[in-house]
Amino acid sequence: MVTRRTDARRRRVLSEEFIPTDETTVAGNRGPMKAYSFGANRRNQPKTTDLIPKRATALGLFLLFLVSCVAGLNVLALNAKALVNVIGESGARSVALFGPGTLANWLCCVSLLLCAGICAQLYLLRQHKRDDYGGMYRVWILMALMFVVASIDCAVDLRSVAAKLFEHLTQRSLIQTPWLMLTIEMIVLAIIVIRMLFEVRASRFSLAAVLLVWLGFVGCIVLRNVPLPDSLASVDPNVAYGNCVLLGCVGSLIALTVYARFVFLHAHGLIQMRVKTAKPTKGAQPAAKAASSSSSDSPAKSKPKSAVVAKTNAKSSTKKPVAQPIKATNTKATNTKPPASAPVKTRKAKAAKTQPQVAQQKTKATTAKSKPVESAPAVDDGPETISMSKADRRRARKLAKRAAREKKAA
Repeated sequence: MVTRRTDARRRRVLSEEFIPTDETTVAGNRGPMKAYSFGANRRNQPKTTDLIPKRATALGLFLLFLVSCVAGLNVLALNAKALVNVIGESGARSVALFGPGTLANWLCCVSLLLCAGICAQLYLLRQHKRDDYGGMYRVWILMALMFVVASIDCAVDLRSVAAKLFEHLTQRSLIQTPWLMLTIEMIVLAIIVIRMLFEVRASRFSLAAVLLVWLGFVGCIVLRNVPLPDSLASVDPNVAYGNCVLLGCVGSLIALTVYARFVFLHAHGLIQMRVKTAKPTKGAQPAAKAASSSSSDSPAKSKPKSAVVAKTNAKSSTKKPVAQPIKATNTKATNTKPPASAPVKTRKAKAAKTQPQVAQQKTKATTAKSKPVESAPAVDDGPETISMSKADRRRARKLAKRAAREKKAA
C-alpha cells in the first residue's frame, strides 16, 4: 500500500531528476550550451587590487622574498668561479651581478615593470581622493611611463643610444665629458626623488625606502661616470655597480608596494590619519587673556544694569497701575504646618480649615474691582501647595480664573 506521503516524495524525486542544471543545459531555443560556468564571470574573477598585500604577514613575506633574491644573487656571483665546472662558462656569466643576459638584469627589469603596474593602480585609486583639488594624482601616470622606459633601458641600454643621438645633433660627445652626463643624471634623479618623497610622505616606511632608492641610484651614476679611487682598488666595480642597481630597482618595488597598501587601506577607512591642531600664535594669546578677564569681570558689571532695569520697571508700574489677579496662596498653611511627629490629619479636617481661606480670597477679589492694585511680584506656590489637597488646589484655581474673568469684563 502506497501512502500519500511516500507518493509525494516519489513524485518530487522523479521531477528533480529531470531538472537541468546551469552546467548541463540542453541546447534548444535559447542557444548553444555555455562552455564555462558562472565562476568565469567578471564579478567572480579577482581584481587588480587583490594583488596588493593587505596583511602585515603577507607584506613581510613579500619583502623577505625580495631580500632573499638579492642575497642569493650575491652568493652565486661570489661563487661563480667555483661553479664553472658545474654550470659552465655561460652559466657563470648568467649569475653575475652586472651585464646583459644575467639573472640580476632580469630581476631589475621585472621589478621596474611591476613598479609601472603599481603606479597605474595608484593612479586609479588616487583619482577618487576628495581633497585632491589640484589633480596631483596624474603624476602617477608619468611615473608608470618612466618605469617602463627604465625597464627597457635595463635590457637595451638606452643611455648609450641617447649619448650618440646627442653627439650627432650637437657635435659634442657626452662620453668625453662625463661631468655633463653626471650633472644631467643627478638633476633628473633629484627631481624624481623629490616628487616621490612629496607623494609618499604620509607613509614613513615608504619614505625611508625612497631614500634608500635614491642612495642606490646615486651610487650607480657615480660608479658609471667616476673611476674608483686607489683606496677602493680591492672592490670589484662590477659587483658594487650591480648591487647599487639592485638596491635601486628592488627598493623602488618595495617602496611602491608599501605605499599602495597604505593607499588602499586609507581609502577603505582602515587607517586613520593624524590631524594636526593649529597652535595659538603670539598675538592670539593676549587676546585670549583679555577675553577671559572680561568674562570674569562681567558679573560684577552686570549688577548695576539689572538694578537700573528694576527701577525703570517700578516707575512704569507706578505711572500706569494695572490690576492683576492675585494668585491663590496659602500663607497660613505654612505657619500652621504640623511638625513631623504630629499625627496625619484627615482630608475633611484639611478642607474645613481651608474654607475660611477661600472666603477671604473671595473678599479680596471683590475689593480688587474697586481699587487698582499695584503689580506685585509673582509668588512661587511650589512649597505652599504641598499642604493642600487636590480638591482645594482645584477650587483655588477656579476662583483665580473667575476673578480674572470678572476683571476682564469690568
